[in-house]
Amino acid sequence: MQEIEISQMPIKPLPHDLDAEEAVLGSILVDPNAIGKVDFLADVDFYREKHRWTFEAMGSLLERREGINPITVAYEMSRRQKLDAAGGGEFLSHLITQVPTAVHVAHYAAIVKRLSFYRQLIVTSNQLAAIGYEQPPDTREALNKCHDLLGELKPLGGSRLQTMGDVMPGFFDELLARQSRGNPSALTVGIYDLDAYLGGFYPGDLVIIGGRSSMGKTSLLMQVARGIDAGGRAVLFFSGEQTTVDLLERELARETGLSVKEIREGFYPSEVMERINQGAAELASRRIIWPASSFYVADIRSAAEEAVARYGISALCVDYLQKIMDSGDNMAQRIDRISRELKEIARSLNIVVFCAAQINREPEKRTNKRPQLADFRESGSIENDADVALLLYREDYYTTAEEWAATHPGQAYPKGVAEIQVAKNRQGASGERIRVYFREKSMTFENLSREARQ
Repeated sequence: MQEIEISQMPIKPLPHDLDAEEAVLGSILVDPNAIGKVDFLADVDFYREKHRWTFEAMGSLLERREGINPITVAYEMSRRQKLDAAGGGEFLSHLITQVPTAVHVAHYAAIVKRLSFYRQLIVTSNQLAAIGYEQPPDTREALNKCHDLLGELKPLGGSRLQTMGDVMPGFFDELLARQSRGNPSALTVGIYDLDAYLGGFYPGDLVIIGGRSSMGKTSLLMQVARGIDAGGRAVLFFSGEQTTVDLLERELARETGLSVKEIREGFYPSEVMERINQGAAELASRRIIWPASSFYVADIRSAAEEAVARYGISALCVDYLQKIMDSGDNMAQRIDRISRELKEIARSLNIVVFCAAQINREPEKRTNKRPQLADFRESGSIENDADVALLLYREDYYTTAEEWAATHPGQAYPKGVAEIQVAKNRQGASGERIRVYFREKSMTFENLSREARQ
């Protein structure tokens, strides 16, 4: 290994994230109860001095059991002769504008704490180097100093052990709240029977949508994003297969009743252009965020973190798993790592991650073409890491009307009818097949009538 002299090492700024620091402080100003979710933070964890002053003032108010709001924080900072140096009331007003909601305050705080640890680690490493340069005569004494310095490094978050008694009060408060308003964290996607069967989708879940090529996985993902937006939540949509324009053409087709082909061809009559204008205005109001980054798994995580901080997203949609780029000796190892990383993104950011995935050709070899969990390509990790696995199937993809009539006399040909099988549900029942309608012209999924869903 090549040796590098310390004097030759590049000087870099200490690790910090000012946006995350502002998001923590802004979240507490938006919702004072949020400070209880960041009790592992100390004022010294903030890199910018005025952020330390602000958090210290908030902590003092909390200790005195006084309310935390822009007025009381400003007064406390003024009393400490820090308000003017921090930027006055305009600074506190700026903090409030940095976050749409306080729901992700723990995530922002974790970033601040982690970077504080790394700054502490850098300072400690410099202190260790100084001991080496001093060359004390007693090497044992030098080693003891090193041990003491390393012992001062605190693990992130302190103790993570909790008894049932520790957890139960907060959990029971949540149950009482659910009694009157249901579970507000559950996401619905606008597919009525699926939402009802699963009870919604929950933060921290990885939901895999599997299907053969051209079965409609992208269309179903777009329905998921559309349904989440309809529920007033924001969603980040990543596609490694289609451009943003491709996806917008699909959505515009759904809004206008035109086909994707008609939208792409152009030469619109005036009445069609009016429908397009109305459809475009509707799409522009949606809280679906399109990233401009590449399709590496690290870029997906980075974009998701930014979208949580800037837009307060509740979900991430990824189309599709096998297209995600990452290092790996072979496809199976790469898929294993990506699958685990997607689950970790869901867990650490407290969002739902929906990811489409190709299944292999095994269904083509069977008489019953419906996919199974074991058909996921390349890796069993997809099945293992998923909290919910949905398998997409369309009978008319495999069977013509004539073939259907010959084998199912007297039964209507299921043209456009698709099945979403709940193949796995970690927290409940599975096996149900949800029937929906696939409108091929606009490449969108719709709910069937109550009678047709039976």
